[in-house]
Amino acid sequence: MRASAVAAGLRLIIAEKPKVAQQIASAVGVKKVGNHFEGKNMIITSACGHLLEFKDLPWNLSLPVFPQFELQVSKGKEKMVKEIKQLASRADILVNACDAGREGELIFRRIQNWLQLKKMPVERLWLQSLTEDAIRSAVQNARPGCDYDNLADAADCRARWDWLIGINGTASLKKGKWLDKGCSVGRVMSPTLLLVVDREEEIENFQPKPYQDVRATFCSKDGKSYEGKYSTLKQKEQHDWHQIAKEWKPGLEAEVLEDSLVEVTEKPKPLMNLADLQRQCSRLFRMTPSQTLASAQKLYEAEKITYPRTDSRSLPTDYKDEVREMLHAQAGRPNSLIGKEFLLCASERVSEVGKKIFDDKKVTDHFAIVPTRKGLQQASARTQDDKVLGLIIRHCVAAFLPDAKFKKLQRKTLVNGYTFTTNEKILVDAGFLALEKGSGVAVCEVQRLRKGTKVSFEEMQVDDKETTPPSRYTQASLLTAMETCGKDVSEAKLQSVMGAGIGTSATRASIIDKLLTQEWVASTGASVLRPCVKARNLKQRLLTLGLMDNFSIELTGEWELQLRQIEEGKIKKDKGDHEMRVVVESIVTKATGSQMTLPKAPAWKMPSKTPRPSEPEPVRVVPKAKTTKSTKATKTMKTIKTKEKPKEKPKATIKKAIGKKKSSWLKVGTKMEEAKKTPRKMLQGQLKAACAYES
Repeated sequence: MRASAVAAGLRLIIAEKPKVAQQIASAVGVKKVGNHFEGKNMIITSACGHLLEFKDLPWNLSLPVFPQFELQVSKGKEKMVKEIKQLASRADILVNACDAGREGELIFRRIQNWLQLKKMPVERLWLQSLTEDAIRSAVQNARPGCDYDNLADAADCRARWDWLIGINGTASLKKGKWLDKGCSVGRVMSPTLLLVVDREEEIENFQPKPYQDVRATFCSKDGKSYEGKYSTLKQKEQHDWHQIAKEWKPGLEAEVLEDSLVEVTEKPKPLMNLADLQRQCSRLFRMTPSQTLASAQKLYEAEKITYPRTDSRSLPTDYKDEVREMLHAQAGRPNSLIGKEFLLCASERVSEVGKKIFDDKKVTDHFAIVPTRKGLQQASARTQDDKVLGLIIRHCVAAFLPDAKFKKLQRKTLVNGYTFTTNEKILVDAGFLALEKGSGVAVCEVQRLRKGTKVSFEEMQVDDKETTPPSRYTQASLLTAMETCGKDVSEAKLQSVMGAGIGTSATRASIIDKLLTQEWVASTGASVLRPCVKARNLKQRLLTLGLMDNFSIELTGEWELQLRQIEEGKIKKDKGDHEMRVVVESIVTKATGSQMTLPKAPAWKMPSKTPRPSEPEPVRVVPKAKTTKSTKATKTMKTIKTKEKPKEKPKATIKKAIGKKKSSWLKVGTKMEEAKKTPRKMLQGQLKAACAYES
């Protein structure tokens, strides 16, 4: 047992949430006393998220701002801080039981600093799961708090860097009138937004190229047919295949140039991290990343899965026995979500999978998302949370099943100087696919032909196609882009670029939500993201100011890498602080060095399916000198954009107001007979507004 765990004294355990504090108390047998839990040598309380934040500063400070980063109690959290202070005065040892990661470490360290408890001994409770066995094991093996000083430094740097970029960037851009009202920029949010804008521009500038896909049917002497394909996409010389199809007659002789059959295997996908789970839930259940994270958090707090906010796809080597026993025990239970034969096979193969699943070097703060014993007993999928749990269970069991085996047929057929290719994948052994796809997996036979075999051409189908632009980002695919810093990589290579992304698994969903909330992007059907007008404007203005490098995804990825290196103790936080200061000064200098000469005129307008007729540019009316009567009318006219008051008002109908800000009370085609019911003054105001908008 560790030295910290045997130290005598009364321990104050601080969890991140009240429910976690309750689960710890239940696992160690401590009873509730008031708002906390108390036993012989232990007091358990909770922080309820962030209790402290950076102190607010006045906005009239000279830029750039590099504060001392003093803390203040978050609004509404004063009572909780006071209670923790009173409990800490009785304790001999502090125990950090906040979530095992950067944010959890930051929450505890801020409490420790605010209450001036740095001289008190600290232990760390590192909880990978909230089962009673896992909690008791973590309590018995608590580690010294100083072992996580590097993690605390990384968490502090992340918070300060986000503040410096967000406050200085937003304030300086607004000071130079480069940023619209109600908008802000951020260290991770802005590069993520630029990914969406860049993709939209790539789609707009895409020039489609026509090509033809040709499918020909050939028949061997024994009467068996097969299909060969030919595409003009990568051919230098283009031919009119519609004309060729007319010229080629059935029975035309062809020859087999190559016929090979190779055995290939398809391995099960690795265990899931949070981003994988969010992508799968988006594809299967059309859930947003935030909805998936919320469901996963509920399952974690219900002791059904391990900690969800993880970037890892591996398990620690000392978890083998737990997984084997869990799978074997579930195989003996009736009404299981997974068949008995799959569970037994998976449990027997735990020792065979090796570093593909169990690898200590690939385990970060947390290991991959897997079900607990309680979660594995899931037998239905009634609610959305149940569906997410079922997906995690099936994916976990499939990861331990054998590979799927195929035979890949590659054949080339020559006819009239053109080579048609045939590629077929024939299933030999379903392996893990039997669980993933069920009865949809069938074993097929393959026809072999020797090289030089003569076959006959039967028919041809020609499809005229065009190259297509890249797809717009969805919320799920944007998560992948954030993981890989915008690199277009396959799912198989995703593991190799881990650590080069922006944001963390715990923050990426909230960043996308912020882009939607601030109306930088709009979400259409199937969570497809399109940049709004002000997002396009922001990029143009950053280009004008020469600030694109300061908000590039590559630079942000380098900062994320530095945070990881600080966490691992490879570099000191002072190095990153110095580089961040240089970037902030550059942003402020460029943003405040010049101001926009025009009012916020959009540099680009969102294209629509039915383009609207061009409208005259609005001209702001300068109100006349102050009159004695209509003060309200004068104030109202300041907000109305019009050229001149029309000489004649519409008599029969009130015409449709032009623009997005048409009032709800103004109905198209309202007749004067209906308008008579309206008071005269109100009617005059409506007519005036209608004419103003119409002009």
